[in-house]
Amino acid sequence: MAEFRGRLKALSCADILEFLRVLNRRGLLSFASEGASIGLYLRRDKVVHATSSRAADRLSELFVRGGLITR
Repeated sequence: MAEFRGRLKALSCADILEFLRVLNRRGLLSFASEGASIGLYLRRDKVVHATSSRAADRLSELFVRGGLITR
């Protein structure tokens, strides 16, 4: 499995996702910044799952805050 590493300040997340989509890559794309870690799981041309070390970024937390589900 190929691995890319480095500082990607010149690229946006959208640019990176488009690059990986064109290459038909799958796997985990992880970002780390200012103490937060975010993981995007890719399959074919879609993000199929996402994780975050920050509770405020988690989809379940957004649903709770939006009143769509309860704890």
